[in-house]
Amino acid sequence: MDGILLSVNAVICTIIAIKLIIFERKKFNYAHSWFFAVVTYMLILSNAAIVMRILTGEVRHIDWSCVVNNLFICIALLTLRGNVRPFFGKHSENTKE
Repeated sequence: MDGILLSVNAVICTIIAIKLIIFERKKFNYAHSWFFAVVTYMLILSNAAIVMRILTGEVRHIDWSCVVNNLFICIALLTLRGNVRPFFGKHSENTKE
C-alpha cells in the first residue's frame, strides 16, 4: 500500500509543480508582487523536492493524510488555474488599475 500512496503523492506533487510553473500572471491582470512570487517559488521547490525524494527512494513510507492534503491543494490550484493569490483572502483583489 505504501508504494501506491508514494506513487499517487509523486503524481499529485508533480501536477502541483507543473501547474505553478506554467501559470500566466498576465491572464489575471495583477500587478507583480514579490510576496506571491516567493510563495509560488517555494511551493514549486517543495513539491519538486518531494517528487525527487520519492523517486530516489529516500522516502519509503507516507501517510494517507499527507496524500489527501496534497490532493486538496492540487485540486484548489487546478480550480484557481495555478493562481496562489486567492489562498490569502483579501490580498487576492485586483491591484492593477
